[in-house]
Amino acid sequence: MRQNYSWGRLRISEEIGRKLFTSLMVHPSFLAVVHLFGEKTEPVEESLSVYFCHPLSQYRPKSQEIPPFMNGGYVVGYNLKYAARHGRSFLEDPFSVRDAGLFQFYAKGSHTVERCNWIFINLPETLEQRLAEVLKDAEGIECDLQFQINAMVLLDATKDWKIYVNFLEEFFRRLLEVGFYTKVDGPTNSGDINADFSDIRKLQLFTDKLRGLHQSIRLNLDLGAGLQQSMNDMGKTSDMTSSARSSALESFNSQMNMFIWQHRTHLGRIESLIARAQGVSSLIQSILDIRTADSSTRINSAVHDITEQGMEENKLIKRLTHQSTQDTRAMKVIAFISAIFLPSTFVAVGLQWWYFRRQR
Repeated sequence: MRQNYSWGRLRISEEIGRKLFTSLMVHPSFLAVVHLFGEKTEPVEESLSVYFCHPLSQYRPKSQEIPPFMNGGYVVGYNLKYAARHGRSFLEDPFSVRDAGLFQFYAKGSHTVERCNWIFINLPETLEQRLAEVLKDAEGIECDLQFQINAMVLLDATKDWKIYVNFLEEFFRRLLEVGFYTKVDGPTNSGDINADFSDIRKLQLFTDKLRGLHQSIRLNLDLGAGLQQSMNDMGKTSDMTSSARSSALESFNSQMNMFIWQHRTHLGRIESLIARAQGVSSLIQSILDIRTADSSTRINSAVHDITEQGMEENKLIKRLTHQSTQDTRAMKVIAFISAIFLPSTFVAVGLQWWYFRRQR
């Protein structure tokens, strides 16, 4: 089963899906995997991981198509995170992380009757073609040996993780070569500046993406370890002691060890990138702190100069005030003298006028 597009629903109706899952005796826990492929409008449940492996002694679906489960069997289901190219040329990152779902039902009944059902959801196209070649003659593969397909799926679906991590390392190298600078342009208005922090923002987004990828790879690593342990436990409790099964289990363990080792390597490389990015972020933060301290020092110096200038102006105003006070006192003296001489002057002028009138 596949999706119509990324974040789209599966190409199967709900009614047909129910009938299909019923006929294939799908465990209810697998519905949590199916729900991952519902229609979405934004990235959700990217860090969700589902894994279960139950012996058939704990799961007995009511069906007349298979004999009673006498000699055991199991059901296993999980979702897997893999990297794939999305084909969108306008995005800087050519890869996206996708989910694949897998369910296996294996039952061994009486009279050497066996049955094995598989469900694959949203696998890479190359893996689908390979599985088609492997399963086209499913009758020629013993059911109790088909557990090896799990290892093949895990190894093949996740092979592009190496290419993706290589791309991330190259992207980070180019980011370091460009350098991280705060681009400050001239002011458009008085007192304004235009600062560009796009390179620092790009580093933050890159670090956040690395943390998400770290979680996805960690989930795959836990899945591989759990699946390997479960299959080995099932092998110990199985009645099959044939050399073919022993050889198949040995091959399965070898492939799973390779899967786990590869993911540990990817995880270590991602952790190294995160540590380096955090180191650069710390350096940038230190530089910004130094710039902030330098700016604060300059501002404090400017404020100090303004304060001193204000003090000088206050002294000048004080001197002007003192001079104004002295001028006021002088004006008072002049006014007092004027008040004394003005009446006598008026009397003298009046007498003089009267005298000249008498002389005529």
